[in-house]
Amino acid sequence: MRYLFRLLYLTSKQGATTSVAAAVLDDLDESTVYLQPYLLPQFKRDSSPPFPLFEMLGPYAGYVETTPRLPRDNGRQACHSLFVACEEITGVSFGLSQNWSKEE
Repeated sequence: MRYLFRLLYLTSKQGATTSVAAAVLDDLDESTVYLQPYLLPQFKRDSSPPFPLFEMLGPYAGYVETTPRLPRDNGRQACHSLFVACEEITGVSFGLSQNWSKEE
C-alpha cells in the first residue's frame, strides 16, 4: 500500500515545488496565475479543456504553468467559505464574513 501511495501522492518536498517556483522564478510567462505539480495531458495550456484527474494526482512534473478551473462565480463562494472556516478555527473575527455581499 505504501508503494502505491508513493506512486500517486506527492512527498512534502514535491508538494512545495510549486510554491517555491512561484516565489523564486522570474522567467514565468506574465499571464501565469497557477502552477501545478502534475504532468498535464494537454500540450497547450489555453487550447485544451482542463482534465480534472491530473489536477489531484498523476505523474510528478515539478511545476507546470496552467490555467486554474474556477467555479462560475470565479471562486467567490469558495473564498468566503474558506474565510469563514479560518475565523471559526482561530476564534478570530474580522467582521467581514457577516458583511459578505455578492455585489462587492
